[in-house]
Order: sequence, then C-alpha cells, then structure tokens
Amino acid sequence: MTEGLRQEESPTSYIRTTNISPGMTATGVLDEYQDYLSISPYSVARAIAFTINESNDAGVNEIVIRPTLQSV
Repeated sequence: MTEGLRQEESPTSYIRTTNISPGMTATGVLDEYQDYLSISPYSVARAIAFTINESNDAGVNEIVIRPTLQSV
C-alpha cells in the first residue's frame, strides 16, 4: 500500500511514505511476554524519528524493527 502511494503521489507532491513494521512491543497488552520478547515503545519512536529527520532527497521506504530474541 505504501509503495503504491509513493509511486502515485511522490513525483508531484514530494510526499514520502514509510512502512514501519514493529515486532512485539511492550505496550502493556500482553504482559506475560514483556520480559525479554519485546522492544520498548521508545525504540519504535526512534525509528519513526529517524525517517522523519531524513533529508528531503532521501526516502526511507521500509523499516522492520523487532526484538533481538524474536525468532520470526
């Protein structure tokens, strides 16, 4: 979906799109997995900030961020 939007809008409006796919994130919803199988919301926020702060001539199209111990 984001790639279609990028191709459609980017050449005329300079809209940049990024698909961010976080793995298990410590949100408080699934407390039993929060010990070692989740990343902090701060880690996801840093990934978002990274894409926003890139210069206008660069597009970060996709970021997959997951806990080190997450298997797949």
